[in-house]
Amino acid sequence: MLPQCGTESGTASKFARTRVQCNPLRPSAATRGDTGHQRDSFARISMKRLTFAAFLLGTLSFVPLAGQAAALDDALTCKESAHEFISGLIDQKLINAKPMRVESNSINAFWPANGQHLTAYGFSVFAIVGFQKDDPLFQTGSGKPIARSAYGAVVVATQARVQAALDAAGNTAVVHHAGPLLTAIFCQQD
Repeated sequence: MLPQCGTESGTASKFARTRVQCNPLRPSAATRGDTGHQRDSFARISMKRLTFAAFLLGTLSFVPLAGQAAALDDALTCKESAHEFISGLIDQKLINAKPMRVESNSINAFWPANGQHLTAYGFSVFAIVGFQKDDPLFQTGSGKPIARSAYGAVVVATQARVQAALDAAGNTAVVHHAGPLLTAIFCQQD
């Protein structure tokens, strides 16, 4: 039985259901030759494809499109201040001058500059982090600063792989888990 278009009263969901069913431009299920199950299957497949496409686009952002990658291995040996590390990258136009985020512990996170691909010990750099007390280059967070001076790089790799690479290079920087497949290589001076 077909619904009486525009005559059903009651809840908003009844109204919406009637609007969809009474749409003169929408072919009926019988005309389309499908069932509700086929529509649900199509929606699931479409969502899977959309999710895969989003994942693929996100992954491709870590792949260099052209040119050489700038290696940060020498700068991550913890022999300089956060100001020297961050200002050097800004001067070379390898990172954006304005932090994308400031954590409550005052760690400033900087994106690599558009078109730049940075690496640290062979891993793609996701972000650069740093803070130095009383330095106008850095913004202060709402909580207690992590240290007088701290800096590093967040790379796309597991903590175990990053630690193994640093051990092989003789680097004593601290390695922190930063998120799924994200690890921070961190230098801190108190």
